[in-house]
Amino acid sequence: MLALRENPGEVWQDTVVVVISEFGRTVAVNGGYGTDHSTGVLALILGGSVNGGKIIGRWPGISERAQYQERDLFPANGIRSLCKSVLHDQLGLSETHLEDAIFRIAERRKYWMA
Repeated sequence: MLALRENPGEVWQDTVVVVISEFGRTVAVNGGYGTDHSTGVLALILGGSVNGGKIIGRWPGISERAQYQERDLFPANGIRSLCKSVLHDQLGLSETHLEDAIFRIAERRKYWMA
């Protein structure tokens, strides 16, 4: 990411990069003292136009009481909402356009999680 930041030069100030993991890991360990794939994923937003340094959305924590099915991060925030917000704020795309032209196509192709 540092190389990405250094190469665009002044363009970095107008840049947003979204990194979304393919899958998450469970909070609780399994029988082999490892972790399994989980429902929760990680998303990072970085770039020169990002007002960062904080968690966006709900964060229920990782305490036993907050875990989904007693072993998993609770899926509290949708990736679709995150992507819509970035596209709206960064590119000025309207909610209608996002819903009708972008996410409807993605929905048919099953690319996005709810």
